[in-house]
Amino acid sequence: MIRIGIYDEDKAACQRTWQCVMEIKKNPDIMVSQIDMQSLVLAMEESMFDFHILILEVISSEVDVLQVVSWINEKFPDCRIIYLTDQSDYVSRVYETEHCYFVWKREMEQVMPLALYKALKWIELEGVQYLQVICDRRHVEIPISQILYIERSQHRCRIVTFRDEYESYLSLKYLISQLPKYFVRCHTGYLVNGKFIERLSGKGMVLGRVGEKRVQLPIGRSYSDGVKEVYRRYSGK
Repeated sequence: MIRIGIYDEDKAACQRTWQCVMEIKKNPDIMVSQIDMQSLVLAMEESMFDFHILILEVISSEVDVLQVVSWINEKFPDCRIIYLTDQSDYVSRVYETEHCYFVWKREMEQVMPLALYKALKWIELEGVQYLQVICDRRHVEIPISQILYIERSQHRCRIVTFRDEYESYLSLKYLISQLPKYFVRCHTGYLVNGKFIERLSGKGMVLGRVGEKRVQLPIGRSYSDGVKEVYRRYSGK
């Protein structure tokens, strides 16, 4: 399922954009929703962000949209951004961020199909990355971007995402070979998504929130340098 989110402070304009996108999309596996900026920022803070494409009005009285996009570029680089506006003041600033299209509202019906085609083509070429595992005798595809950490216990690996947990008979060595380089071994029994390390603390680390609690994991002495390197790279600290 490909998720497209549309943000515009002007409710009528947001509805118009939604209607335009709904008329363009042909694939039933594409879900289009109107979003508010507060909920989007909260999803990012809670690491519950799961959009593949965002169509965003640049101007907002709620928040600096370009600053939010910079954050998305850093933490969720697979998300394709389409800017939409009728104001020229921000044209030069949008190029400070990674985006795939800039659409003038007055040309939306003509240009939006091209913008969506480009974004969806990128997803088709790059693929939405999944980790494929066997869980309870079923083949399961887990979105890699949603994996918080993986814990090895006895002969099983517990794969923890922000919404679900999965257990499978896999080794951490095998999983490391299947996952991007921002996953790092932090302990004999743990593999962590470096993008979600919020801070390092003593001999451990604090990750994003699962439910009502923030996750704390240990850092083994022999893995400390690798964890610090990944943390610096993806936290900017």
